[in-house]
Amino acid sequence: MIVLEHDAKLKRLIWACVLLAAYVIAFVLIHGLVTHSSIQRAEFKAVISSLPERFHESMTLQESERLSDTLESLQIGGEQPLLGLDFKTKPLDDYLGADKFDVNATVALLKDNQLRSAETKLRLLATKLTRANDRRARLISTLSDIGVALAVFLAIYALYAGFRMRRHWSDEITFMSEADYAVAKPSSFNEHLQNVVSEEATFTGHPAVVEVEGISLEALPEPFFTVAEQVIEQLVRNSVEHGGRPTEQRVMAGKPEGIVVSVTVRETQEAYHISVRDDGEGLDPVRIKQRALDLNLLNKEVAAKMSAAQAIKLIFLPGFHSEYRQTSLAENDQSLSELRLLVKTLGGVFSLQNEPGEYCQIRLTFPKDLESG
Repeated sequence: MIVLEHDAKLKRLIWACVLLAAYVIAFVLIHGLVTHSSIQRAEFKAVISSLPERFHESMTLQESERLSDTLESLQIGGEQPLLGLDFKTKPLDDYLGADKFDVNATVALLKDNQLRSAETKLRLLATKLTRANDRRARLISTLSDIGVALAVFLAIYALYAGFRMRRHWSDEITFMSEADYAVAKPSSFNEHLQNVVSEEATFTGHPAVVEVEGISLEALPEPFFTVAEQVIEQLVRNSVEHGGRPTEQRVMAGKPEGIVVSVTVRETQEAYHISVRDDGEGLDPVRIKQRALDLNLLNKEVAAKMSAAQAIKLIFLPGFHSEYRQTSLAENDQSLSELRLLVKTLGGVFSLQNEPGEYCQIRLTFPKDLESG
């Protein structure tokens, strides 16, 4: 429950930070565009306001026609060579918005040499453009205020969520470190294996169960018990981590939903026999050869001539480990070569059986005549 609560709070904190970062980026980009647009509108307004000043009583026909051409160009937008602008203008009505302007009527006045009326029309145009700019400026200001308020809210929420998570983690650490708190210890090795499978299944997302048969591992004398305990735990972790697959894939392959790891401990007159078997994916010779090549434990010429059985034996090479080695929850993650060496130091035998896609089984045999040694 604590983990789920922290996950939910962490997600909310991450989303708040992402939204805040997105807002900052958007603000910088939009602010740049708005600033550029504002500069263009200011320049455009200045040019429009200067048009009435070009009128005088001694205007020539050529000057009047030039003004007419300028107004007609403003009506459709685009390049404005006569106005000397360094950007393409939008059509005049797009600038004005609700305040439309009858350009054609003004051009007609110019062509009829009604200069006073045309001048008055152009002053009205300058007034309309000022109103349009003011409306746009008020809208941008309002949106900016809303955006700033939202950014402040997100920043405050991110700080609040971070503080809350820090306080909860602090409380949990304090609770876990209290003197009267004790982690429940498994009562037997079988119970310990159940815990191992549960935590590996949770960590990897591979559903798994463990089944233990035969005599209790605690019945093995020392030093067999200590070595067997260490080796079995690592083999069980390997089975869940590397042999496990998502439920859908296993069901489609005709297998139970979760990987089944079977641990069998038996005693005969001559030896103690232990087997760890799973119904996972088994060992893939092709992937093992490729991994050995990646680790520079093998060259391509030798690899090309290897049989499947020879390729599987590569897992016992010193230094061989899977690419997922760092994801194990074991305190002391050991390779198969290290595990086999542990068994051999007691005179034991470490053997492997495998069928790709079906199962993998490892057997340990500890001869009784070496108990005292």
